[in-house]
Amino acid sequence: MSYDLAFWYESGSLDAAAAYQKYDAMTDGESGVTAESPRVAEFYRDVQKAIRI
Repeated sequence: MSYDLAFWYESGSLDAAAAYQKYDAMTDGESGVTAESPRVAEFYRDVQKAIRI
Protein backbone atom coordinates (compact mmCIF):
# COMPACT_ATOMS: atom_id res chain seq x y z
CA MET A 1 0.00 0.00 0.00
CA SER A 2 1.23 3.47 -0.77
CA TYR A 3 -0.15 6.97 -0.60
CA ASP A 4 0.80 10.54 -1.42
CA LEU A 5 0.69 13.44 0.99
CA ALA A 6 0.65 17.07 -0.02
CA PHE A 7 0.87 20.11 2.21
CA TRP A 8 0.41 23.70 1.21
CA TYR A 9 -0.66 27.00 2.69
CA GLU A 10 -3.78 28.88 1.60
CA SER A 11 -4.56 32.38 2.78
CA GLY A 12 -8.29 31.72 2.32
CA SER A 13 -10.52 28.69 2.52
CA LEU A 14 -11.04 26.08 -0.19
CA ASP A 15 -13.91 23.73 -0.74
CA ALA A 16 -13.17 20.02 -1.07
CA ALA A 17 -13.27 20.06 -4.88
CA ALA A 18 -10.77 22.91 -5.19
CA ALA A 19 -8.46 21.31 -2.62
CA TYR A 20 -8.60 18.00 -4.50
CA GLN A 21 -7.74 19.74 -7.79
CA LYS A 22 -4.63 21.24 -6.20
CA TYR A 23 -3.69 17.96 -4.53
CA ASP A 24 -4.16 16.03 -7.77
CA ALA A 25 -2.03 18.50 -9.73
CA MET A 26 0.76 18.43 -7.12
CA THR A 27 0.85 14.64 -6.90
CA ASP A 28 0.98 14.51 -10.72
CA GLY A 29 4.20 16.54 -10.53
CA GLU A 30 2.86 19.87 -11.75
CA SER A 31 4.77 22.89 -10.51
CA GLY A 32 3.43 26.34 -9.73
CA VAL A 33 0.17 24.96 -8.35
CA THR A 34 0.54 26.99 -5.17
CA ALA A 35 2.84 29.76 -4.01
CA GLU A 36 5.80 28.76 -1.86
CA SER A 37 5.30 29.38 1.83
CA PRO A 38 7.86 29.63 4.62
CA ARG A 39 5.26 28.02 6.91
CA VAL A 40 5.20 24.85 4.82
CA ALA A 41 9.00 24.78 4.61
CA GLU A 42 9.22 25.10 8.39
CA PHE A 43 6.65 22.32 8.85
CA TYR A 44 8.68 20.07 6.53
CA ARG A 45 11.89 20.73 8.50
CA ASP A 46 10.07 19.95 11.77
CA VAL A 47 8.75 16.67 10.37
CA GLN A 48 12.21 15.70 9.15
CA LYS A 49 13.64 16.38 12.62
CA ALA A 50 10.89 14.37 14.29
CA ILE A 51 11.38 11.25 12.18
CA ARG A 52 15.12 11.23 12.89
CA ILE A 53 14.46 10.75 16.61
